[in-house]
Amino acid sequence: MSAVAVREYSVVREPSAPARVGYVVAVLVNAGLLYVAENLLAWNVPYVTEDWVAVLWAVRLSLVAGLAANAMYVAYDAAWFRHLTGIGTGALALLSMVITYAVFPFDLPSAFIAEVVQLAMLAGMLGMSIAVLAQFVHLLTGCRER
Repeated sequence: MSAVAVREYSVVREPSAPARVGYVVAVLVNAGLLYVAENLLAWNVPYVTEDWVAVLWAVRLSLVAGLAANAMYVAYDAAWFRHLTGIGTGALALLSMVITYAVFPFDLPSAFIAEVVQLAMLAGMLGMSIAVLAQFVHLLTGCRER
């Protein structure tokens, strides 16, 4: 890596106005999803079982981490910082997916639909694993988004 690349990668810059708006929207979406996750059982959603309490801690942890990361990006938007926090939030999202898959707190109308949902969850876990690995590579190599 050249000295120029290191300097470019370590430059601290203020996030642009559109980036800030995006980060604020992400905070609001995470807060909304957290509210929904906390209230699923109280709302008697028909496809969610009482086992939801066994996965709620992991879902809550993932959503709060995403909310906190995006709140920090509003003030500090360095690429290395986004990659580092992306590894953490991605790992927590993966943990949440694994716990939800293992417990599977859903009572779906048919075995076929349950299998499709489980297959989709496995695909999501694979995708999240690749995303975490990509964030790690970007962090190590100093790659920047364009």
